[in-house]
Amino acid sequence: MPKSTSIVIDIQTAARFWPKVDTSGGLDACWPWMASRLPERPGSNGPFGHYGKIRVRRTDRPSWDVEYAHRVAFLLCVGDVPDGLQVLHSCDNPPCCNPNHLFVGTAYANAIDRETKHRRPRDGCKRKWTRDQEQAICTRYLSGEKVRSLCDGVGVPLGALGVILRRNGIQPNRRKPLNVASEAIC
Repeated sequence: MPKSTSIVIDIQTAARFWPKVDTSGGLDACWPWMASRLPERPGSNGPFGHYGKIRVRRTDRPSWDVEYAHRVAFLLCVGDVPDGLQVLHSCDNPPCCNPNHLFVGTAYANAIDRETKHRRPRDGCKRKWTRDQEQAICTRYLSGEKVRSLCDGVGVPLGALGVILRRNGIQPNRRKPLNVASEAIC
């Protein structure tokens, strides 16, 4: 992605930008980017979706480039991003473009935040699942929700569902804990 200093955020870009953001939840809610998003990559936040993208004009050459939607929201509402810093989400929701949820920080600060909130691949699972997300998945599974519906509803690949269930002490296909005496998250 280009640096913020090499893109133009003009009236036309703003006019194209805001209709693609769902602000219906109010000032405190996430404002998800509803248009094009970057493709999934290993370690992305599965149930939240992926980072939004938008074409913007370049100042250093007569062309267009792709920029993160949340970064454009920050540039429109807050101002420039200093060199060497990134636009980070306090809400941990990659498509969110609410400027109240965005702040600048270093890549190191983002890595520390990720570790603190347990947003990293674990146990060979390529997706990042927080304890709360895993708990919700386990609860829905134990309540009898059909596996395909559960996977589609929260964006869990079928193979990852078994990993998540076993990691939380649940025997897949039996809908009961592996060991009643063991303490599980769900």
